[in-house]
Amino acid sequence: MPIHSSSSPSAPLAALDELGLSGKVKTGTFDLSPTILQAVVGGKMEWGIDAQQYAMGYIPVAMFDLWKKYKIMPIADYPTGPGFVTKDTAASVIELSKQGKR
Repeated sequence: MPIHSSSSPSAPLAALDELGLSGKVKTGTFDLSPTILQAVVGGKMEWGIDAQQYAMGYIPVAMFDLWKKYKIMPIADYPTGPGFVTKDTAASVIELSKQGKR
């Protein structure tokens, strides 16, 4: 049964805790708040999707700069996301967030 809440990304986590299903039901989300990242690290959530906003903003500006300066246009697409943050990568994303880089 899907659990959905538009009010707070942590509401589904609280509901699973209340039902005694935390860590037993596989969940993921389109959010990377500190609460979600901690849930991923703690094994309460499988993944969070990282939209990679920095790349979405930086790469087009860098490509435009190359075009204006040198008439260089990339010959391939540059995917900027989404990326998945999992238990293996969540701790490093948390650390980068503390540094203001994510």
